[in-house]
Amino acid sequence: MLILVKLARIFGTSVEELAGLKMPIRPNRRLSPAGVRHAECYAKLSRTEQRFVKKIIDTLLERVAAQKSAACT
Repeated sequence: MLILVKLARIFGTSVEELAGLKMPIRPNRRLSPAGVRHAECYAKLSRTEQRFVKKIIDTLLERVAAQKSAACT
């Protein structure tokens, strides 16, 4: 069982999915080629750099949400 846990961590999946007991959840939307390229670049960043990029994205999303809510009122 310990080997399955280690393999699941290596492949970034659950033990259930690895053993075929559970089907992976597939999103309805697929990434564009540019989105895939960005995701691959993001994965190559250090954890610190990933946190920085995530903060930037979160800030932009908050700003967009605030603008949309201001436009509705």
